[in-house]
Amino acid sequence: MGYTFDTCCDLAQLSNTFIPPTNFSRTLTCGQTYNANLPPAEPLFISYSWCSENCPGFGLSQGQNASQWADGFVQFILPSVIFSMTIPRQQKIGVSRLFDYFVRPTNPVRALQNAGQLVLSMFASVFLVLPFVALDTIGWIAMIFVGAGPMLLSGMFEALLDYKVISAITVLKTPGRNTKGQSIQRSPSRDASLTPDEIVELLTVIVCGNLMLDVGDPHKYIVEKLAMENGEEVKTRLLHMMSAQNSFGSTIGAPVLFYLGAFVYTILNLFSDPSSEDGAISIALGVEWMIIVHVAIVSGCLLASNNPSTTSAVVGLPPVIPPSTTLYSASTIASQSSSGKHSTVKTSTEPRYQRYLIWWGVVRPEGHVRHLPLFDQCFETRFQPVWLWRRGHNKMEWIRRSKAWKNPWFQKEIHLSPLNWLLSLYIPTMILIAFPPGAGGFVAYDTPPIGFACRSLTLCIYAGCQILLTTIAAVHTASESHKYWENKVFAAIPWFLTAITMLFSLFTGIGGSMMQIMGVFRNCVCYVNAQYWLSLAASPGINVATDTQGARDSSANWLTMGYTATAFMALVCYMGYRYQLELRYHFAAEVEALDYGTTAGPAATSLIVPPPRPLIREIPSDGSAASLIGRRPTSSSPGSTNRVPAEAPVRTGVLARQDPNDIARSRSSLRRTNSPKPTHQSIELHSRASIDWH
Repeated sequence: MGYTFDTCCDLAQLSNTFIPPTNFSRTLTCGQTYNANLPPAEPLFISYSWCSENCPGFGLSQGQNASQWADGFVQFILPSVIFSMTIPRQQKIGVSRLFDYFVRPTNPVRALQNAGQLVLSMFASVFLVLPFVALDTIGWIAMIFVGAGPMLLSGMFEALLDYKVISAITVLKTPGRNTKGQSIQRSPSRDASLTPDEIVELLTVIVCGNLMLDVGDPHKYIVEKLAMENGEEVKTRLLHMMSAQNSFGSTIGAPVLFYLGAFVYTILNLFSDPSSEDGAISIALGVEWMIIVHVAIVSGCLLASNNPSTTSAVVGLPPVIPPSTTLYSASTIASQSSSGKHSTVKTSTEPRYQRYLIWWGVVRPEGHVRHLPLFDQCFETRFQPVWLWRRGHNKMEWIRRSKAWKNPWFQKEIHLSPLNWLLSLYIPTMILIAFPPGAGGFVAYDTPPIGFACRSLTLCIYAGCQILLTTIAAVHTASESHKYWENKVFAAIPWFLTAITMLFSLFTGIGGSMMQIMGVFRNCVCYVNAQYWLSLAASPGINVATDTQGARDSSANWLTMGYTATAFMALVCYMGYRYQLELRYHFAAEVEALDYGTTAGPAATSLIVPPPRPLIREIPSDGSAASLIGRRPTSSSPGSTNRVPAEAPVRTGVLARQDPNDIARSRSSLRRTNSPKPTHQSIELHSRASIDWH
């Protein structure tokens, strides 16, 4: 028999084994439910030894009693699953590989007509895919819960860097002044101001700084691509890359409203039954799982897109075929990074075991992210995002690779002092990471018996683990370039502490929530305060009565914490919304303010641009090929061919754009010419000319 208040109270009443401080002069009532017309029930105490002998085991949640498990699970944990799907990740379980076990018909029409194949596919989806998808989702939620502190710190670090870069761009366009209006010492070779090329590169860092630098070299590739475009095209591409990140209101704001609605529903239930322990537990769970919502809010307000597919499309990169159905040739993949062309692949004629070696992480094709066994990349693109806990550091590496970083006055604008780290990063992150479990622990602490017990201790230990993880991450990030990290013994200390702390976070965070929902905490030990655990026989006893005066008094504190949690989440959500809105506005303003007509210094045209290759092409004289490659023919005599000399002027860089008069004259001449359709040769020439820069 498991522990329940009513059963233990009835047994103790039948055997007359209540102990002081039970007031035997009053009516002893077991299992009283709240009624405003009834006075609160008298506390009824039993000894721990009697409880352990007569009410052993756990009071597991009953399926028919939804208030014991469904309220907290459905109202707070399931919505947190939705939030976890908006948090960017790099890898997932490669479910599609499971279908490689089945023979696929070569004719898709026959496959649809084959009822047996359809049934087999449905069977595989239900019994193979869904369990793996569920396992992948649960694992990702556990990873967020365990690493919430470092994730929040890294996200806040990236947000601060984006703000400082935008501020530097806004002010340093005016020579000689910094963001505080102070005079800047000028460089002997140039004015202390950012050039348009440097501004374009820094704007690219803001919207693409979450991409891994060692996979596809996105910094060099994207900057070079923008350098080959004219002014208006650069503006368009930058704005498209900014808009690739979904608006905060649609991805985060609307789901937060539903999460807040769950708080409101629980608070209304407490009004109708203020002494309900299940209502207090639901409030504690909801406040604790707010931590996933906080991570989603921070990751959703950043300007860099969580999905690199749009960035790859904007710069003209084709999607990468996943190795689940094809096997990459190492030689062709090595050429992809420099050429930007789609790779040649070996199809399913390759031995199947080689593809599974990739799946298990034994073989890693060149150009792909190293992944865990059974995992794949989340995005089938050449560019891959970093994990959320590395985004701040990765953004800083992008900034250090920029040309503007070579100027000491720009470094001074981006530099974070110890006071900046404390006030702008560490303390705000501590508030976001410590409030959810701390507030949940307060609700559990104030639930009779008032004091530290199983529920409140697990929440407080989880909060302490996250504070320690955040502190380790902050120290490591702030001093990552220091030479003492080169000492392997010294560098192993934070990794060891991180591993131990993560294990405790997993047990107290995820494990504590599951034990609470399942009813494991309903036992004799957990209803004794922790101060008596070393001597349970000396405890003052266990109260088995319900709807007592103590429970009614505690409900006021439960409601107060529910109000506070609702207001705090709404405030954090609004701050994230305002941050992204302001940053989008200033980003778009800086893009529109780019000046391509004048140079701002000697480095204005020094953006990474490859030298023009000699172009000598045989083209028809009717102008059809000239229209494709953007150049007018030198003559128009029928039947003659024109040669474009190697020394023909080629406009490159963001400061160069084609003369509008030349464009107008070219279009006018083409309209007056009855030119035939472009030949295959001219189209081929255009294709070659379009990839000469790749």
